[in-house]
Amino acid sequence: MKPFYREKYGGCMVLSVDDDPINQMVVENLLSPEGYKVEQAMSGSEALDFLKKTATLPDVILLDIMMPDMSGYEVCQEIRRRYSAVSIPIIMVSAKGHPEHVMKGLEAGSVDYVKKPFHRQELLSRIRAQVRNREIFEAEMESRKVTEMLKRILPLSVIQRLQQGQSMIADAHDEVTVLFADVAGWLSSQSLSSRNTTDVVLILNEMYSVFEKLLLKYQVFRVEHTGESYLVVSGHDGTGDHIKRVLSMAVDMLSAVQQLTFPGGQALTIRIGVHTGPAYAGVVGIDNPRYCVFGDTVSVANALEAKGFDNTIHCSNAVYAAVRSKEGDRGSAKFAPARKSMATGSDVMDTFIFKGGSWEAALKQLEEEEREKEALERESKQTECKEGDKEADKEGAEQAKARAEALEAQVQALEVERKAAEARAEAEATEKRLTAEKLAVEKAEKAAARAQADLLRNRAEAAEAERQKLKDSMAVYERLLAEARNAVATAAAHAATNGNRGGGGNAAAVALTGAAPLVSFHEPHAAAATTTAERDLLFSPEESLAPSDIFPASVAGSAARGPGSVVAGQVSQSFWNMTYPIDMFLRDIGLPQYVERMRSQEITPLVLASMKEKELEALGVETLGARRRIIEASKQYATKVKSTAKMVALYRDGQTLGGGVPGLAAVPTPTPQPPLPTGVLLAPGAAGLRPLLTREPSVAEAPTAASGTGGAYGLAGSVRQVIDLLE
Repeated sequence: MKPFYREKYGGCMVLSVDDDPINQMVVENLLSPEGYKVEQAMSGSEALDFLKKTATLPDVILLDIMMPDMSGYEVCQEIRRRYSAVSIPIIMVSAKGHPEHVMKGLEAGSVDYVKKPFHRQELLSRIRAQVRNREIFEAEMESRKVTEMLKRILPLSVIQRLQQGQSMIADAHDEVTVLFADVAGWLSSQSLSSRNTTDVVLILNEMYSVFEKLLLKYQVFRVEHTGESYLVVSGHDGTGDHIKRVLSMAVDMLSAVQQLTFPGGQALTIRIGVHTGPAYAGVVGIDNPRYCVFGDTVSVANALEAKGFDNTIHCSNAVYAAVRSKEGDRGSAKFAPARKSMATGSDVMDTFIFKGGSWEAALKQLEEEEREKEALERESKQTECKEGDKEADKEGAEQAKARAEALEAQVQALEVERKAAEARAEAEATEKRLTAEKLAVEKAEKAAARAQADLLRNRAEAAEAERQKLKDSMAVYERLLAEARNAVATAAAHAATNGNRGGGGNAAAVALTGAAPLVSFHEPHAAAATTTAERDLLFSPEESLAPSDIFPASVAGSAARGPGSVVAGQVSQSFWNMTYPIDMFLRDIGLPQYVERMRSQEITPLVLASMKEKELEALGVETLGARRRIIEASKQYATKVKSTAKMVALYRDGQTLGGGVPGLAAVPTPTPQPPLPTGVLLAPGAAGLRPLLTREPSVAEAPTAASGTGGAYGLAGSVRQVIDLLE
């Protein structure tokens, strides 16, 4: 696998995959000052080619979703076929922030998801987090490698003590179990001379590889081994079942050895001795430390192995007594008596054969040894009593025959006992298997019941949440329905009143004649929801009309004309309350450095929508990307305002109509003012922000009893003029 950039150069490389050069420039300007090396790919195929050809892999990949040749999901899946999520983390960067897109990106193999436009510190923090996670993972893997290497020469409990800061390991254990295995019988010089050395090494490797697996299986420790011996200890780490572990491992060792043969077909044989008792242990050596176990327990195990039998486990009386004390008669049935009063160094003890491996052959061999011993004794007695009378010889023969019969009976009894023990062992194994199967079934049923309960609880919570959501929605719907009914009732009453006065059917007349309804906009001096500059840029006073109930001049004016349209009044009021300050606008698009410059010129987002790149450059926006971003965002905002104006037009109720509608007075139209040239930079101040407004009192501005808004700026025009101007 190729090295990573951070491993070779110490820095961090980020591969940015995006088909938009502006986005690539933003990412580079963001990451390069922070010390990141940024590589760019304009498509998914280019990114895959880069990973194939580069000498060092990137540490993080920023991947866009919408690209021409391959989508980000496809690129991510292809990268995951080559590299894991731990090796190269992928962060999806897209304007799509719906949970379905996030879920799809994570399922494709990404480790994080960032929505455009992203915040500078957020993106940096996410990149640093991925780099930090990889460093932690690498440190953990290195620590595991060191621990695995130490496990080959030291027990895990000793490794943990050394890692905790303990420098000296010297322990005196009250009871440990030692297994001593010997293969000296077939590794003697005479046996080796008749075999190929390569065959011997191969068979040893195969045998010791099986033994190493057994060490892991039973969690015991191999103290040392040579070509002729294999020493294992258990209980040094505080485990209480060390005798059971060692005996089980010994049985598996014999089973494994019986499966191995030399190329000529000759079988392998080993002898095993097991003893339990006190022992000393410690780490010896500085440059090459070794874990050593020494004491009489090791010597006794060695003696048991030396006087044992081929493919048999020769145990001490201490092992037999310990198993019998824990398991009773069932434990004693696992052993067969072996040698009586065997000398093991300074101790003399009775020994036993654990029923595993070729224990039956060992008993027969033991009987043959006893017979040979008795025969020798008999011959000796016969030699000593050679000159005795014949009666003594006869009695000796009878005694020998009786002893032989007794031994035969003993052999038969042992055979019966063996068969009974095998039957009991088979019954116990069957009972254990049935119990294990029953426990497994019960465990599976409990797990299924818990899963079903969790599923039902989650469904209940989801149903409750959905029920509450529907309840809230119904409450809002009922409230809006009531308001709409009240508004319709009020409009119907008002229409009926106008009809009685002779002005009925004006809405139908408007629809038939196709005349554009005219509206007038007025703002009191103390209004702060919408700036005068924004309204002046939206509407031109080509006509001076009476105030409309869609955009009422004031509350008093509306009251003077009548109740008006409640819905239209609320919509128009919400329309004028929608403010978008220039500082908020620039921060939202990631250009806060131009806030003071625009604010000093009293520029608004709607003013920016009518500007060109040269005008923005004259205002101090130097970079091409920034100018294009400002123009695109301001045009999007102007489009939203236009759609809102259209919506307002749909809510008019036709109270103030012109164009020759019967029953309505004609509205005077003032002389239109010539518009100012476009593209001209305006001077700072309120006067420079009103290119479409002439400060002349309008008819609606006169301090009459009907309007009550003297001194306000008169803004008159039709809704169609508003929409045309925005277009």
